[in-house]
Amino acid sequence: MGSILEAVKLIRSPVRADGDWGATWKEWWDATGFGHRTVAEYIKRFRSYHTGLDLNHRSGIDLGRSVYAAADGVVCFVGKVRGWRGGSVIVIEHEFGDTRLWTRYAHVDPAVNQGQVVSAGEVIAHIADYPPKGRIGDHLHFDVAVCNLCNNPGLWPGLDLERLQACFVDPVLFSMPESESNDS
Repeated sequence: MGSILEAVKLIRSPVRADGDWGATWKEWWDATGFGHRTVAEYIKRFRSYHTGLDLNHRSGIDLGRSVYAAADGVVCFVGKVRGWRGGSVIVIEHEFGDTRLWTRYAHVDPAVNQGQVVSAGEVIAHIADYPPKGRIGDHLHFDVAVCNLCNNPGLWPGLDLERLQACFVDPVLFSMPESESNDS
């Protein structure tokens, strides 16, 4: 395997042990959106592009829900990141042949340690409280990067669209259910 696109297709849902994206979208929704699809009001308010998904359970209760490794890999960062509220950040490095990707899970209470080898579908965390909004603010931030996030787990593009597109993978490429991607 050599292409990033082939590797990205192997990224599983971080909120389901079975990794099924089709079932994920029946239970969860994305509150923010990625990059250029981010609404203008969000950019105006936060002055930043969004790097991935902000997953919220349709029940409205996210706090304490399990978070799963999206692929086999090695945990290269666990901890607090300046500017990121609500829990910790976990970064996992994944190797798919010649291709390396990094998945980042934010606003979580970790259940893994740095250096730990994890398997796809293994519980790595639980969704943490996201103050000050309480239950309505709780969510899982999840993104996939082609830039090494191990040394810079808080990497964020701000309003640099080129940096967003160079470092982060549009979730449409990994989160569309297989049946939908075959229909086109």
